[in-house]
Amino acid sequence: MLAGAMIIPLLLTFWTSVAEPKAGLGNYAEFFASATYLRILWRTIWTAALVTLVCLLLGYPYAYLMTLVGRRTRMLLTVAVLVPFWTSAIVRIFGWMVLLQPSGLINRALALVGLGPFELLGNLTGTLIGMVQVMLPLMILPLYSTMGRIDRRLMVAACSLGATPSGAFRKVYLPLSRPGILAGSVIVFVSSLGFYLVPQMLGSPQQQLLSQLIFDQVSSLLNFGLGAAMAVILLAATLLVLAATSSLTRGSSHTGTISLSSSNGHPTLTGRRPLGLGIIALFVAAILVAPAIILVPLSFTAEASFVFPPKAWSVRWYEHFFTDGEWIGSLLASLKIALMSAIIATILGSLAALGIVRSRSRFTTPMLMVMLIPRVVPHVVLAVAVFAFFLVLGLVGKVSGFVIAHTALAIPLVVITMTAGLQMLDERLELAAASLGANRFRQILGVTAPLMLPSILTAAVFAFVTSFDEVIISLFLQSPFLRTLPVKMFSSIQDQIDPTIAAASTLIFLVATVTITVSLFATGGRHAARG
Repeated sequence: MLAGAMIIPLLLTFWTSVAEPKAGLGNYAEFFASATYLRILWRTIWTAALVTLVCLLLGYPYAYLMTLVGRRTRMLLTVAVLVPFWTSAIVRIFGWMVLLQPSGLINRALALVGLGPFELLGNLTGTLIGMVQVMLPLMILPLYSTMGRIDRRLMVAACSLGATPSGAFRKVYLPLSRPGILAGSVIVFVSSLGFYLVPQMLGSPQQQLLSQLIFDQVSSLLNFGLGAAMAVILLAATLLVLAATSSLTRGSSHTGTISLSSSNGHPTLTGRRPLGLGIIALFVAAILVAPAIILVPLSFTAEASFVFPPKAWSVRWYEHFFTDGEWIGSLLASLKIALMSAIIATILGSLAALGIVRSRSRFTTPMLMVMLIPRVVPHVVLAVAVFAFFLVLGLVGKVSGFVIAHTALAIPLVVITMTAGLQMLDERLELAAASLGANRFRQILGVTAPLMLPSILTAAVFAFVTSFDEVIISLFLQSPFLRTLPVKMFSSIQDQIDPTIAAASTLIFLVATVTITVSLFATGGRHAARG
C-alpha cells in the first residue's frame, strides 16, 4: 500500500507507452528508428558515466582524507559535504549560473592568469560542472561510510610483510573500499541518468539529455505515448545498471566492513598526511560550497541583475520576498505540503520499519525493496508516471496530490532510518513491559517510541526536506493557484532576472547550514556523517 502511489503510476506508464495513440510498439519503433533520439540516449549515458568518473576521482581522496584527520577537521570536511547535500538543488544550480556566466567569477579568475573567457554556460560543459557538484555528496558519503570501517592495521600488517605504503594501499585498502566505490558509483550514475534540473538550467537545447526530451514530450507536446516509451527505456537502462551491480557485489557484501578499531584521525603509514590530499580536499570543498555562498552577497544587490560583485547594496529583495503574494504564497504552500508529507511519511514509514524488523516472514526483504522503488527509479520517470496517473484521478493542482506524491518519495528514507534504529533497540525492554501487563499499544507508546525518538526526529527531518526540496514532480503537479517555492524559483530563473531568487536561496542555505552545524556539534559528528 505504501509504495502503491508510485508502483501503480509506473505500471500505467508502461501501459500508456504501448496503448497511446494506438495499441502496439509504435512508440518504441519510432524512438529506435530516430537517429536524433538515439544520439540523445547515447549522450545521456556517457554524460552520466563521465559525471560518475569525475565524482569518483574527486570524492575518493576527499573521503580518504576524512578518515585520516582529527575530529575537528573531519567535522569541517563533513559540514562541507552535508550543507550542499541538504541545500536545495535549485539553490546550487542558480549559484553555478552566476559563477559560470561570461562575466562571472570563474571567467574573471581565469583572465587573471591569461586564460579565457570561456563559454561555460548554455552548453554541455556547464551541465557537467553542475551535475558533478550536485552528485559529489552522493559519492563521498558511501565512500566515507565504507572507509571508516576499514581496519588500518591491515595495511600495517601488509607493510610488515614487505609491501610499500603505495603497494599496501593498492592491494589492501583499495579492494576493501570497493563496496563504497560501487555504491557511490551506482547512486551517482542512476541519479545522473534521470536528472533534469542541471541540463535544463545550465545546458543547451541543442545538447539535450533524455530527461529533458521526456519532459518536453509530456508537458509541452502532450505526446504521452512517446514520452512514456522514453521513460520506460530510461527505467530499463537503470534496472540494467542495478542488475549488473548486484551481480558484481554478490557474495562480497561484507567486503570493507571488517573493523577492529576506528581509523578516524590516524595518519598514513608514512606518519604524515600527503599534501596532495589536502589540496584536493580544499578544491572539492570549494566546489561544494561556492555556488551557495556566492548567492549571499548577490542577495543584497541594489540592482535587478545577477552581476557579481554587486555595485550597490540593498535589502530590497528580502523585502520583496516577504511582501510579494506569489513568493510568500509559494513558501507557505511548500511549508504546508512538506509538514503534512513529513507527518504522514514518518508515521507510515515507522510502522513499516517496525513490521520489517520484527517480522519473520520471507517476504520482508522483497517488501523492503518495493518500498525503496521511489529512490531507485529516475526522478523524471516518476514525475511522468505520477502526472499521468494523477490526471486520471483529478489530483493535479491539488494539495492532496502533492502530499501523496511527496509522502511516497519520503517514505523510503523514513524506512531506512527507522529500520537502522530499530535494529539497535533491545527487544527485551518491550518483553519486560509486556511481563508487567502492558499491551502491544502501550509497549510501543511507552517503551519503543521514547527510545526511538532521535531516529523518529531524524526521519521526520529527512521527510520534510525531501518534500520541501522536490521540484520535478511538483513541476508537473503545479497549477496557477498552487506552486511550491522550488517551482517558483525554477520558473523565475527561467523567465526573468529577479534577485529575489538569491534572497530565497540565501535563506534556504542559511537554514541548512545552521541545522547541520548544530546537529554535528550536538552529536560530536558521530552520526551525521554516516553514509
